[in-house]
Amino acid sequence: MVFPFSDPEASSKFISYISIGAAQYVDSIQIFYQDGTHTEKHGGNGGTVYTFNLDDDEEILSFIKWQGQYTDAIQFRTSNGRLSPKYGGSGGSVQILSLISKDGKGHALCGFSGSSGTYCDRIEPMWSTTETVETRFTITGEQHGGGGGSAFSDLQYVANPLTASVKSIAVRSGSLIDSLQCFYRDDQVGGKYGGNGGDPHSFDLGTDEYITAIEGRTGSKVDALTFITNKGRRSDQYGNSSGGYPTTWKSSDAGPGFALFGFAGRCGDKIDAIAPIWAANSPVDFHLTNVVYAALPSTAVNRENVQFDKTHISNNTSVEQDTSSDVSVTYSVTQTHELSSSSRFLVGTHTQISYETPELIVGKIKGSFEIETQNEWTTSATDGTSKTTTLTKKYTVPIKVPPHSEMDTQAYYWSTNVQSLKWTGTLVVTYLDGSQKNFPVDGTFTGGLVSMLDIMYNETPIVLTSGPNVSAPIPKTWTVPAVEAVAG
Repeated sequence: MVFPFSDPEASSKFISYISIGAAQYVDSIQIFYQDGTHTEKHGGNGGTVYTFNLDDDEEILSFIKWQGQYTDAIQFRTSNGRLSPKYGGSGGSVQILSLISKDGKGHALCGFSGSSGTYCDRIEPMWSTTETVETRFTITGEQHGGGGGSAFSDLQYVANPLTASVKSIAVRSGSLIDSLQCFYRDDQVGGKYGGNGGDPHSFDLGTDEYITAIEGRTGSKVDALTFITNKGRRSDQYGNSSGGYPTTWKSSDAGPGFALFGFAGRCGDKIDAIAPIWAANSPVDFHLTNVVYAALPSTAVNRENVQFDKTHISNNTSVEQDTSSDVSVTYSVTQTHELSSSSRFLVGTHTQISYETPELIVGKIKGSFEIETQNEWTTSATDGTSKTTTLTKKYTVPIKVPPHSEMDTQAYYWSTNVQSLKWTGTLVVTYLDGSQKNFPVDGTFTGGLVSMLDIMYNETPIVLTSGPNVSAPIPKTWTVPAVEAVAG
């Protein structure tokens, strides 16, 4: 049986966390408040139980649901721009629900109403009448075009709008706009809308570039589109310049700091109608800093010998010479940095991050020699995805060469593979308006690390063909003790 429900009025309360049971559908939902009270549990006992936690000063300002016969899935967006995971299945049509006052502030979620039985048949948000906060929303512009085809929206395809910043737009066009598709910097991909007619085009954006205006021509179909960026750069005009009626969409109509997030509209084998979706102050860069790695486990003894280039030095004089030996090696390692689940709740799933590899070498050789290192390593990786990177190591080793001697210097690296080495750090998120926010994050590292260095010298006296004290060469070979691995 299905029963209606409505949570008691709670405008003055702050949500601590929401408990959601979900699998193919949303099975149950229940709110827990900061004052220790909670609502009744609505729905059944099926599905996996998830918890979405809020910070003390954080509120839910947008409720996203996918609705069919039952509530297929739900998602929350908060006052600090954080997006929850999507709880539930893949069915249903998307709805984005929020309550924004005339001054542009959002009303906070305080409860739910709807109906439920074994599943949650219907869930509707209840908004506080008193608690309002500054918002970060996506806003859909006015739709222009015809009424043919079926409705579409990038909000249905992009799993994490928080981290989605447009990298390029693929367009197919002839006399009309045949298809559109957005690609994002964090490797998410928007839906492809329309058919396969027309010629292919791509409008690619720079690292600090985003779309702030669109010029178009529309009638019963979308005849033409031109994209304009914050740099003043214009794309080609896709489509034809004479069909339909001219229209212009500007991100400033949505508010300061907005940029193109994606598209909504209608399509069949052509784009019938279109509207831009503007995102407020979306993130454009993620940089991982202040990384501290846990101690290298004693089980990490899977060592591989990597050989450096050999160098040769001669001293034909009668006095000892102070010189140096340069050794280097280039090789590849595969590494994976993965954010923890709690960190993903803070900054979004599958975040594009920049990092520097952990360096597990002391920098001094035990003995009478010191080394100076030049480590060439800076790269980027996608959270949870393995990346193979080429690494160059260069060492300058000061040495003393005896008179009338030759010396060969040979270095070896011992690389160590580790599994799930824990780390903590700070993820710095830069937004479109240039502001930054720091998130404490943690995770695991898996991959190859340098852990030991051996340097071997082979000293051979130079053979003198004449003069006093001529003797046969006496080669000497000795190895400097290895550098022990340390984490950091």
